[in-house]
Amino acid sequence: MIIDGKKIYPLSDLGRPTIKDYVFMFDSTKRLYSLLVLSTLFTGASFFFPYVVPLAFLCFFCLIDVIGFQHFSLISSVPYGVQDTGYWDSSEHLPNSMKKLSRVILPAYRILQGTINIFLLLVIWLYFGFWFMIASEVLQWFGLQDLLYYWVVDEPLPKTWTWLHWTPFGLFDGDLSNGQVITQGVLGLIIAIGIMLIQHYKTK
Repeated sequence: MIIDGKKIYPLSDLGRPTIKDYVFMFDSTKRLYSLLVLSTLFTGASFFFPYVVPLAFLCFFCLIDVIGFQHFSLISSVPYGVQDTGYWDSSEHLPNSMKKLSRVILPAYRILQGTINIFLLLVIWLYFGFWFMIASEVLQWFGLQDLLYYWVVDEPLPKTWTWLHWTPFGLFDGDLSNGQVITQGVLGLIIAIGIMLIQHYKTK
């Protein structure tokens, strides 16, 4: 079925997402698998070379976000999934009752996402130390996880980032442009590397 030029098709197994549905979400599943491999490698390497802990956190949390957010999008799209060159629209073509469900599901997912974020940071603090936790959170706070998310799902960067009000640049400017988000991400990476270098030389 085609609606406004978009392909509409029922989700597998009476609306419960399966691996086939996840495959449809991405233009290239190789990026998702690459992120999974990187998450595994960095996590394993952290126990031998702890200075990659922030990268392990970034990749693992992004992996959770990609799968988690898209999974919640699929649930809120029951009984239809909307595919348009790899992008998912979880509310535009839904009946009003489902739009209401979508508005409930997204905040619920954000709460779950925040809980997982706090849990991972606490684990890093307990096993690796306070500054490793700070460096990890800096990568996320400065928007690197959001940039990595768009690379993994193979979508173009939005012209305006309307949800990054909690980032350093967002606290001052509100909505951010691509240039601001990329600059902010590079700055966050530099700060995280600096923290890790200080920790490295302090332990010598």
